[in-house]
Amino acid sequence: MKTIFVILLLTAMGPIMMALGIASIRKQHWRESIPLAELLIDRAAGIDPPPRNRWDQGFARVQAWLNTILGAFFTLCLVAAIVSIILE
Repeated sequence: MKTIFVILLLTAMGPIMMALGIASIRKQHWRESIPLAELLIDRAAGIDPPPRNRWDQGFARVQAWLNTILGAFFTLCLVAAIVSIILE
């Protein structure tokens, strides 16, 4: 039961994080896109979201790269978990 939970967790974390990171880097969403939570709060308040500054762009770029790197790491952990189950 514990193994199934770990496999499901790694399946959810690894490939999804890696796909989001790669998509963000390729489409350069980090330049002008606004986080969903910030957009919803601004819309609820009835104001326009502020323009992205250098700090926002830098933080979004780091987040995209970290998503890619951590997603690749968790995907490798998933492969290792599956191989260890098969070899048992």
